[in-house]
Amino acid sequence: MSACYSFGKHLVKGSQVFFRSGLSFGFVNRKPVLPGHILVSPLRVVERFRDLTNDELADLFQSTQIISKVIEQEYNATSLSIALQDGPDAGQTVEHVHVHVLPRKPEDFKANDEIYDKLDEHNQVNFDGDEKANWRTETDMSKEAGRLRELFDDVYTKPV
Repeated sequence: MSACYSFGKHLVKGSQVFFRSGLSFGFVNRKPVLPGHILVSPLRVVERFRDLTNDELADLFQSTQIISKVIEQEYNATSLSIALQDGPDAGQTVEHVHVHVLPRKPEDFKANDEIYDKLDEHNQVNFDGDEKANWRTETDMSKEAGRLRELFDDVYTKPV
């Protein structure tokens, strides 16, 4: 994968990207709500869902579907939560369209819809003011991305 990908105002290292289509990329989450919680985003930085081109929209959802099948199997899930928070009032914390894919299992939350509360909280600043305190290490993220990369056809993982 290339050296870095833009994710709003942030950069995602290529080592943390496990999937790339013509217009989208899949990458591991620095602060997952559940093991296997990944993100899928268009390559072009687009703040709102309404601003995607038809081709970007189709590619984003096709990529999400391809990735979801692998994530569900790899994490021995029985279901998936697939979420897109569109705008700050919907909980979007990065100004770049992205889809959350979370592998689900029976009773992973006491109340099923708790997942949305956890999503809402997952990028918030900690009580000590350090938003990076609960982030995974770059090494851990690269290892997970490398393992996931092996599960996709070469067409989605070749360096660009």
